[in-house]
Amino acid sequence: MTRPDHDERVETPVLGRRRLLMLGGGLLGLLAFPELASAAVKKVAAKPEKAAKASAKASASSAKASRAAGHVARGSKHGADAKVAERGRATAGRRYEKASAHRVAKADRAHASGKAASKHAVEAPRVARVETRVVAPEPRPRIVAAADPVIEPAAPRVIYDRAPAIVSPRGQTRGARSVALYNTHTGESVNVDYFVDGRYDRESLEEIDRVLRDYHTDEIIPIDPAVIDQVHWVRGALDSSEAFNVYSGYRSPETNAAARRMRGGVAEHSYHVRGKAIDLNLPGRELRDVRMAALSLGSGGVGYYPWGGFVHVDSGPVRRW
Repeated sequence: MTRPDHDERVETPVLGRRRLLMLGGGLLGLLAFPELASAAVKKVAAKPEKAAKASAKASASSAKASRAAGHVARGSKHGADAKVAERGRATAGRRYEKASAHRVAKADRAHASGKAASKHAVEAPRVARVETRVVAPEPRPRIVAAADPVIEPAAPRVIYDRAPAIVSPRGQTRGARSVALYNTHTGESVNVDYFVDGRYDRESLEEIDRVLRDYHTDEIIPIDPAVIDQVHWVRGALDSSEAFNVYSGYRSPETNAAARRMRGGVAEHSYHVRGKAIDLNLPGRELRDVRMAALSLGSGGVGYYPWGGFVHVDSGPVRRW
């Protein structure tokens, strides 16, 4: 068999051999250097991490883009709000300027009015003084002749014995003072004119002393004519002709002391012991009316004893109880 010529030989593809050599070398290298194999493994394993990082980076970029879009939207809204606010501030400024101008104008008018009033107030007194001098001159003093002093009549005095006249048993009424008494303990009575023609009648006073004696001891002393006058005026004020019921006239010191021991309300130095007091009432008249008539005299003491049924009158100092 003949060998083919050089030109006729088939050449081995160069690329196939190189790949084989590279693979073989690579295997030998991995066997000889295991750390290179681990590095290659790590490199292969690191590819998913890179992919995850790339995905995360893409997500972050997307979020950033979203935030940027939100900022843009908010910025546009803020810009619109700012424009609205600016228009509001401009409107408020115009209103404030208008109100300020109105206040200034009002203040100017008030100031002008005040100046006019002050000027009028300053000029008014001058006009008034001129008018006073011209229209209302001071009158000249007139000479008045001295007149005699006028003497007014004195006020009338109250005289209690001017009560309605009471006809006495003697028929005398001119200037007479009468009294009628009935002693409830002895049943004795007296009705006399004890004051006639400006003087006290002694006999009539003695009859009164006897009726007003201390019926416990039958002791008789002179009764003070002043207390008899009080009784007379009380009957005249009440316009009565009845006799007074007498419950107590003169009391001796012994009788007065016994009365103090038996009951309260009896004074140790009673005006009854001095013959200057009488306890009485008036038939046909209320006891309070008798008391009021005695008080109206304004003389002596007046005591009111409704539970005992009598009024106390005496010729002592003016007092009441």
